[in-house]
Amino acid sequence: GCRCSTMSVCVVCTNSSYNCKGKGISFHRFPKNEDRLYAWLVAVKSHLRPPRTVDSVQEEISKPHGAYICSEHFSPTCCFDNPKAKYLGYKCPPKVLSEDAIPTIFGGEKSRGSSDSQRGKRARKQ
Repeated sequence: GCRCSTMSVCVVCTNSSYNCKGKGISFHRFPKNEDRLYAWLVAVKSHLRPPRTVDSVQEEISKPHGAYICSEHFSPTCCFDNPKAKYLGYKCPPKVLSEDAIPTIFGGEKSRGSSDSQRGKRARKQ
């Protein structure tokens, strides 16, 4: 069927193909290659948006629709503007990843991990 009807949602942040229309953000499926898949899972493990866990993401990956990470989490060195997007517009993703791209950008405000709250507690002690 048409893949436009299925919404891609980032496993890390609240971005989805629905709320990011026209923002130049693309959604990238987890790689099929096992080494790269492992590297992606390790990278996002502590940044997954609850209630997601590595297990639930791996389950999503195995489903036809798959699991996605949005281009916001890839550094510009491995995430490029898709040259085709100029001509094809909405029909193709605005960004393309390099072969060895790994998500590395996780905004501090997006991932409220335990380490952040620990830091906050320590800082507040006079």
